[in-house]
Amino acid sequence: MQEWLAAARNTPAVSGLEVQRTLVKSPPELWSELNDVATLARALDEQFGAVEITRSSPETRLEWRSREAEGTVDSQRAVGAPPSA
Repeated sequence: MQEWLAAARNTPAVSGLEVQRTLVKSPPELWSELNDVATLARALDEQFGAVEITRSSPETRLEWRSREAEGTVDSQRAVGAPPSA
């Protein structure tokens, strides 16, 4: 994944990059980690410098930006997963 992020960072004409990961965490646990700026920066492999969270819809969507990029994290519950407590 670092290679893709580095390529996107160094290519001025990149219009979009989509990365998909499957994580085995409860939605509240995942969201508490992603909603923390330092943890989000680590999840992005710290490729974009200082990250700012610009909008958040709990447990579903998080928008972020930095001087070099911006992005969105969309969370989807796996089919058959139990609802969060």
